[in-house]
Amino acid sequence: MAAFNHCKDLRDIALKPRLLRAVQEQLPDETRPLRDASEVSSIVSTLKIHSLLCEEFPPKTVQKHVSDWNSSFDSWVDRILMLCRSDMPDKSWAGVCLLGVTIVECSSARFLYSYSKWFTVLLSHIQPSGGSSQFVKVASCAAVSDLLTRLGGFSHLKKDGNSYAGKLVQPILKMFSEDVPEAVLDVAAHLLLTILNNFPPSVHRHHDNAEDVIVSKIMSANCNANVLKKLSNCLASLPKSKGDEGSWSLMMQKILLTLSDLLNSTLEGLEEETRRVEAVTLLVLPGKDRPLSLGGKVMAGKALNSGERSQKMLISSISSLVQCCCIMLTNYYPVQVTVPVCPLLAIIRRVLMVNGSLPDTLKPFTTAMQQEFVCLQLPVLHLNMLEILAAVIKGLRSQLLPHAAGIMWLLMKFLKTCCIPELRTKAYSIIKDLLISMGAGMTLYISEEVIDNISVDLKFADSNYGGSPLDEPSIVKPSQQSRQKKRKHGASTGPSDEEQASLCSESKDSQSSIALKIAAIETLEALLVMGGALSCDSWRRRMDDLMIEVATNACKGGWTHFEKHFHCMDTRVNWEDFQLVALRALLASILSPAGYRPPYLSKGLSLFLKGKQNSGTKVAEFCSQALVSLEVLIHPRALPLIDTQLPNSNSYSFGRTDYGDPKNKPPQKDGNLSTGHDSLCVVYDYLKDKYKEESPDTEVPAFETLKVVSGDQNYEEPNVVNGLLDIAMPMETDEVSKPANLVSKIESSVMVDVQHHEECNKASVSCDETVVLLISSSPSVKKGIENNVSDAKGISSTTGVDNVANAHLDYNTFKMAMIDEEDELSDSFPDIVDADPDSDSE
Repeated sequence: MAAFNHCKDLRDIALKPRLLRAVQEQLPDETRPLRDASEVSSIVSTLKIHSLLCEEFPPKTVQKHVSDWNSSFDSWVDRILMLCRSDMPDKSWAGVCLLGVTIVECSSARFLYSYSKWFTVLLSHIQPSGGSSQFVKVASCAAVSDLLTRLGGFSHLKKDGNSYAGKLVQPILKMFSEDVPEAVLDVAAHLLLTILNNFPPSVHRHHDNAEDVIVSKIMSANCNANVLKKLSNCLASLPKSKGDEGSWSLMMQKILLTLSDLLNSTLEGLEEETRRVEAVTLLVLPGKDRPLSLGGKVMAGKALNSGERSQKMLISSISSLVQCCCIMLTNYYPVQVTVPVCPLLAIIRRVLMVNGSLPDTLKPFTTAMQQEFVCLQLPVLHLNMLEILAAVIKGLRSQLLPHAAGIMWLLMKFLKTCCIPELRTKAYSIIKDLLISMGAGMTLYISEEVIDNISVDLKFADSNYGGSPLDEPSIVKPSQQSRQKKRKHGASTGPSDEEQASLCSESKDSQSSIALKIAAIETLEALLVMGGALSCDSWRRRMDDLMIEVATNACKGGWTHFEKHFHCMDTRVNWEDFQLVALRALLASILSPAGYRPPYLSKGLSLFLKGKQNSGTKVAEFCSQALVSLEVLIHPRALPLIDTQLPNSNSYSFGRTDYGDPKNKPPQKDGNLSTGHDSLCVVYDYLKDKYKEESPDTEVPAFETLKVVSGDQNYEEPNVVNGLLDIAMPMETDEVSKPANLVSKIESSVMVDVQHHEECNKASVSCDETVVLLISSSPSVKKGIENNVSDAKGISSTTGVDNVANAHLDYNTFKMAMIDEEDELSDSFPDIVDADPDSDSE
């Protein structure tokens, strides 16, 4: 009957132990060897997909299922531990790999119960006396690293973690000293870095020995780049074992002194003596002794000159030590430390000022071979120094303000002599970070030079394409295009393998150009964001012109579609990124505050609308967001930032201007201004009242007036000329006693042209409202209005409110009068001609 004990579905908790037993049957044992390494990969994939090792039970799980899964897990652990202890290397390797997966996937309760036993099994393969094969040792180091990483997450187990980690330090350092494969060195460096990050006190008593061994391995330059990177991380994290400020400062000083010695050998004959002396002087404070060299006794007797060390070893050692500096400047350290900014900047300046030319004083003593060697390695050295500079800015941020001017001068000087796209790209990224860290004040001093350099780069980079400036890269050669057009038939329509290889090589050349453009445009965007509000017309207008030119040319070749003909996917992706960066910078140019209206708003809207149509891409998504951001600049309504609720009303007044000061409020007698939700609101003209206050004797400039009669009152209202119509909004008041009150309440009004008024006022005016129409002084319009006014004179009422409620103007009469006015004026104005508003045409 057990064969028919079916489960509900894949999520049934009763299915987990059965699957785990089925996977366990696939493991090798005494009778069945491991057939292939891919078999272990298949088992690991099955364990992770079905979560067979997590032991997570949903609420109200039957105890029988819990016990069944625990029993299956115990059987699984016993089986893999048996494989770990096997004398056969393949079975032992399989057991160690599966134990590492179990350490990562098992529940916390299972890990806390079994981690001690698992560590003992793995340690036996790492110790030199274990006699395990190299690939078993590699798997054991990886599994122990996972165990220590998870153990570091339990704060109450720090003591056990330090004890276990201390047993591993000596075997790891022995691996570094021996001639072992690079795979072993790689995993050993990773394990030591895990110990330094999780249990640094365990390395305290091995600090000096660890420094000697690591530095010796770095200086030998016999490892690949990945191993050297991990060794540099270990050396940079070594001060954590002591955890005080002195250890960090001493390690940084040793690294800088060693870097200086290596640069003396590398730049010999091509750098000025004053810069070298300045950098060396700053490394050791006056009155202080020079510390021991990095690596102590191991490196003390080794000469660091080009005669005894190869070029490869010099450059590799410099790059590794530079990486150590960058990690120490940017990674977390348990205590606050003082960064030696001046020595760091002195070394950076010393290298970046070398451009391959020979100083006049050193020309007789420098051979052509020395110059060729320096020029060959100079781009790598420049890149290393730029990495340190970027790390200094990232680590110190605004604290670097006293040195910001010197850094920016150095970068501007470097950009004048550097012609390598990768280096210029890195320099622009540093300038962008410096602008963001230092704030708007930095833009006042560097904007002109930055724009000059970027303008050159955005045009110079196009020479790689052989096309028009800032146009899309022509990936397919003309000759190849003609051949492809002639080939109309045949199964194979794509390029051949040789053509594909040549096209991809050309695309790699263009990628560096696109990366340079992206970095340059991002720097301009940062310049706009940080200093756009300074209203510096000397460079702001240049930036606006440059942004619209770049964005237009970036999209001129067409938007990047997935079906577009690209032979190399990387080029298509990079070009789409360039379009995205160009559009983002254009949006910043339009939205950045300035003393004038955005000159390229219409062109920018056109680009964003076209980009939005390219659905399914990052460009389309950004263009949609950009249109939403620009809505505030093009929306016809001017709504206030805060909606103010009127007293004694449940509706909100849209358009009311509240200056917050009671003395600036419009005068009110026995009532307040209120409108319904469908009515417009009166806007108080504070500036005109202020003008009357300051100059009471000066009369306001006279306008032609139109007399409007309502009941017994006569009001003189200003009339606006130049063909504009001024509409005073409806008002509700208890008493209309003085013409000044009405004038003050309708002083600020919405100015619309006659045509717009004709389109927007199709509904008849209600009889319970008084609408005062202020129009241009033309006989036809006045005549129509006065006819309606004369009709309104006969209406009488007992109160001012009744007078206002009963007085009205016939809209149809006004409309006909306005049509007649348009006919009379049509002959006096020239025809409207469509033209580009930005053009110089008359």
